[in-house]
Amino acid sequence: DNGSENDSVEQIKAWSTGIELSAKTSQISHNISTLQKTGIDCSLINLNQNVLLITNKTNLGFSGGCNIGITYALEQMAEYVFLLNNDARVQPDIFNHLVFVSEEVNAAIVGARVFDDTANNVLFSGAEWPKELFFSGSSAKYKAGQNFWESSYAEGSAILLRRDFLEQRSAECGYFLDPTLFMYCEDTEICIYARKHGHRCVIARDALIYHKISNSSGGRGNPRSFYYITRNRIFVAQRWLNLFWKICFHLYYAPSRLILQIIRFRKTNILVSLAVIQGMIDGYLNVSGKWKKHDS
Repeated sequence: DNGSENDSVEQIKAWSTGIELSAKTSQISHNISTLQKTGIDCSLINLNQNVLLITNKTNLGFSGGCNIGITYALEQMAEYVFLLNNDARVQPDIFNHLVFVSEEVNAAIVGARVFDDTANNVLFSGAEWPKELFFSGSSAKYKAGQNFWESSYAEGSAILLRRDFLEQRSAECGYFLDPTLFMYCEDTEICIYARKHGHRCVIARDALIYHKISNSSGGRGNPRSFYYITRNRIFVAQRWLNLFWKICFHLYYAPSRLILQIIRFRKTNILVSLAVIQGMIDGYLNVSGKWKKHDS
């Protein structure tokens, strides 16, 4: 739990009492020494034999919250870490497909195919770098008979990360997901890092999730989402694009966002337009971390 100020923790505790325990499940370790070394104020609650809850005193963002969970998982000698959004549901056999593909093709990162919550529309099945910085949507090319395919990144709503890669990332960067991004684009950034360091990132055809788009961050029209996506695309472009693509990105991105906001300002949500403009300003001024209007 990432610094919730409502009764989320109590609701999770109440929910956990209804989980059927497996006779084969052993008592989980209470060792949180690694978490204590991070210097972040957090605590661990053993809800039952199957469920542990880590509570952070403050909101560290998607990146920072996941980093705490990953830290604990690696301390418990996890071979893989699976990140899953709280507004997504999975097929019961998803881990079989993710781990099988990782082991079959030596992929450090394996992503799922993402459908909307009606299961009728594909939201993500892969991407090609750097198209995702310019345009939204799934664009990876693959043949119907393949059970996996290469992708520039895996969608962070359901992504499997291998231990050796996570240890390399932490040793070199001091974090797993970049905490300065706070939320959004952290999945793109870590996958581009992985590929630049010789690791494979693939999508497993039969690993499926069903996702309520941006539901956990306020829905599609929430200014918060638009701010972080706009700002963080600039950060990722600055960090990972070569000179040619960087010039193309900056010549295209700012003018196109401004034109879209003029159209949006007249037709829909003024707050969204202002959030996009602020995201561009902060992106180019290198203002990172939590947005000052995040909680407003």
